[in-house]
Amino acid sequence: MTSVAFAPDGRTLATGSDDGTAILWDLTNPAQPRQPLTGHRSLVSSVAFAPDGRTLATGSYDGTAILWDLTNPAQPRQLGEPLSGHLGQVTSVAFAPDGHTLATGSDDGTAILWDLTDPARPRQLGQPLSGHLGQVTSVAFAADGHTLATGSDDGTAILWGLDNSAQPRQLGRPLTGHHSLVSAVAFADDGHTLLTSSSDGTTIRWDLTNPAQPQLRGRSPTHRSRLLPALEVSRDGSTQATVNPDGTVSLWDLTDRAHARRLGQPLSAHTSLIAPVAFAPDGSIVATASDDGTVILWDLTDRARAQRLGETLTGPANLVISVAFAADGRTFATGSADGTVILWDLTDRARPQRLGQPLTGHTSSVNSLMFAPDGNMLATGSSDGTVILWDLTRLNDLRNHAAERACSLAGRGLDAAEWARYVPGLEYRTTCPPDDRYGAHS
Repeated sequence: MTSVAFAPDGRTLATGSDDGTAILWDLTNPAQPRQPLTGHRSLVSSVAFAPDGRTLATGSYDGTAILWDLTNPAQPRQLGEPLSGHLGQVTSVAFAPDGHTLATGSDDGTAILWDLTDPARPRQLGQPLSGHLGQVTSVAFAADGHTLATGSDDGTAILWGLDNSAQPRQLGRPLTGHHSLVSAVAFADDGHTLLTSSSDGTTIRWDLTNPAQPQLRGRSPTHRSRLLPALEVSRDGSTQATVNPDGTVSLWDLTDRAHARRLGQPLSAHTSLIAPVAFAPDGSIVATASDDGTVILWDLTDRARAQRLGETLTGPANLVISVAFAADGRTFATGSADGTVILWDLTDRARPQRLGQPLTGHTSSVNSLMFAPDGNMLATGSSDGTVILWDLTRLNDLRNHAAERACSLAGRGLDAAEWARYVPGLEYRTTCPPDDRYGAHS
């Protein structure tokens, strides 16, 4: 597995592979994958859905990108001929927000824009964007679609103005500041901030108020892990978490993009190195995971005085490599080097409870986790080269309804034996607070 992407509606997952294929997975029936998309002659390096979810783009080391019509997801079909304009491997693909333009990046050092007004007859827009001295590793559009960012292994990023997409122009000079390749570029939701991440262990924030003269506004250290870079920004863009060399985590206030400031003291509680960090969707919690096999949740109600939430989450005696929150913030997942995944119920955030037994199926470390938007599906990616889809519908139904039904039957709080009978698969917890719905309580 080389790349993974969810469709916007959360019902389809696309995976790319080094066998030259991409596979669509029907998340309404995850046991039955849809047919592989065959058309490339080499490794599929990147996959991306159009904003409306009806078109998929796949980029390959064979030097091409292919568009797939998903109007009938059960019978996807190739749109037109492969997009061939690069002189090297296609390393990244991205759709513009309106879905009418596709950008492809290549190890030939260029990016190409493609007009998808007629997806069956895509055409190249202008000449390849040439300005890097190395391969283009990442491409990303700003939210308004008027700016494209490209990152390169020459250690720079370049901004391109797309007001006239047929004649894109470079905005200012390449952004320099990293000491190694730029592995990823991403625009913040405000449209005025660009983040560039590098294998030199840093992420740089660029102020794009004047895109022709970007200003470096902050540099944050990231953990130089061979597994995952431990840097995360909250969904609203106001807070950033970074891992320090001493194994602590620092929080940064990004409210003023020109003057990022450290929030309080570093978070310190683990006994070993920290790898992944993750924010809850509402930004009220940050999770830190460690090589010591534990995860700690931190309450960010007061960001300057983060407090531990409940007990340390412990699982397999192995390092935790990946963590993720479901969209509603009630479910949390941890992936481990032993190939297992543990789900946690955060309905009571001060008392996280393990949901059932660890999910087993991978034969190597679980490096990535992604919940579907509705929280009813989890995708896990592993070093064993596989992606597994987990149906969480029953688990969520069990958590949401079983305890209430059991309380109604028992008419009072459940003891451990009753809990095991009425709510199997979930760890015991106090239930049935005084409520006239359940009658008298003991």
